[in-house]
Amino acid sequence: MPKKLSSRLVKKNRYYSREQAAKAVGGRKQTIDVWVWRQGLKTVNGFIPGRDLIDFMQARSAARRKPCKPGHVFCLGCKDSRAPAFDEVELVRHETNGSAIIRALCPECSSVMCRNVSREQLADFARRYRVTK
Repeated sequence: MPKKLSSRLVKKNRYYSREQAAKAVGGRKQTIDVWVWRQGLKTVNGFIPGRDLIDFMQARSAARRKPCKPGHVFCLGCKDSRAPAFDEVELVRHETNGSAIIRALCPECSSVMCRNVSREQLADFARRYRVTK
């Protein structure tokens, strides 16, 4: 599985060489080279501005996200959001702020699906499905 790179250690007002950028994001110099040469990461005189590196990594992360549709739960087995099997979700944990964790079965591959939901989303799930504790 590929390593998850993070922009948390990148300083936005600093300029990075390729080696420094690789160390800051937790990757390799070759990864930064691919980003610069093939994927359009901007450089200034051979150095990468920290703000551009942060924006580039956030854009990559946003492009990979797949938000669930209302009333759906993300299945890790199928890699897709699906409606729960048997129209039933299980309330695993209910927090004091109203949020909760729900669990359901996937109708396609029968694996367990989990989702963190807000108070409003929990009410929506309660209207759509049978909620068990």
